[in-house]
Amino acid sequence: RKFRRLAVHAPGCARYHVVGEADCAMFRQLNPSVDVRFLRHPHYNYYADRRIGFGEPKIRLVLAGRNDLYMQSCAAELVDVLAANADLADKFEFTFLGKGWEPMHERLLGAGWQCRLITFAENYAEELCRHDVQLTPVSVGSGTKGKVLDAITNGLLVIGTPFALENIAVRHGQECLQYEQACEVPALLRDIAAHRRRYEAIAEAGRAAVLREHSRARASQALFGMFAASAANVAEG
Repeated sequence: RKFRRLAVHAPGCARYHVVGEADCAMFRQLNPSVDVRFLRHPHYNYYADRRIGFGEPKIRLVLAGRNDLYMQSCAAELVDVLAANADLADKFEFTFLGKGWEPMHERLLGAGWQCRLITFAENYAEELCRHDVQLTPVSVGSGTKGKVLDAITNGLLVIGTPFALENIAVRHGQECLQYEQACEVPALLRDIAAHRRRYEAIAEAGRAAVLREHSRARASQALFGMFAASAANVAEG
């Protein structure tokens, strides 16, 4: 409701930028008179020298973030599916990185998974780099997910829902893996375990794409370029 009010009453003398393509389309629909543009969100700090190489003997999975409205339903479905496919525990270990995951942590432990729960990390990026694959079961939301940018720029392979990966310059099967239903994830994990080098290459391609398309320099040029264009138009007028 807040976003609707902002869009409907936005003055036409301003130029707006948003980091969600769906947000941009909705803004234009609610108020066709305003100038609103989609710009890619810049990535954050990362470890540039982190080498991509999946762990031995087990590949290290991480689910990062809070167990809240944005992930609750899809995360619960995913954990149920993983618990029902406990044979994957022979090839993977699991970490919950964030708050509110105690019940799901116990669920995976009870199913036979090697599973850790970290509610707070002093150095988030450093802890992230101890893992190979990030699962991001976002249920609802808009904009760009910062934790997905964090994972990809630090060399993790991201497996996520469409909401998790929207507005990020990656494509399924080339720079990331996307799934619609939780039941698809076990097959993806089995293929990752069987073809490690292939998926390490996808993680490397994802890192290169995000560092290029979501660079802070590129985001700055796009943002301040809008101001320069406006100034030029005013001068010509």
